[in-house]
Amino acid sequence: MTHQFHTKRRALGILYSPITLLLLLALIIFLSRAAWGAFGEFREAARARTLGEERVVELEAQEARLQESAALFGSARGAEQEIREKLRMAKPGEEVIMMVDDPVSEEDGVVLNGTPWWKKVKHWILGE
Repeated sequence: MTHQFHTKRRALGILYSPITLLLLLALIIFLSRAAWGAFGEFREAARARTLGEERVVELEAQEARLQESAALFGSARGAEQEIREKLRMAKPGEEVIMMVDDPVSEEDGVVLNGTPWWKKVKHWILGE
């Protein structure tokens, strides 16, 4: 019985020794840092996944627009729409409204269409 008691006592002495406690503390620190690093990687992966899902939604919307545009491309309506957009043409009877910037004022007077009013009058009178 005494042999068993001394064996238990020696095992507890080794377990509670400062070296063993330092090794356990180092193991706890190492595992904590590993868990924190894994958590950081998890957050980064979740953020990347969210960005990827948003990009998928954008690409699906773009694909739908492109399919609609492709369907119009072969039709007469699509050709008319392209001509109107690219060449700025109107059907007979339609009017085109051009939007221009506001007139710019100068120190010596109001400027209309980039020329001061007095220069327009001078040009009209003198024909320069």
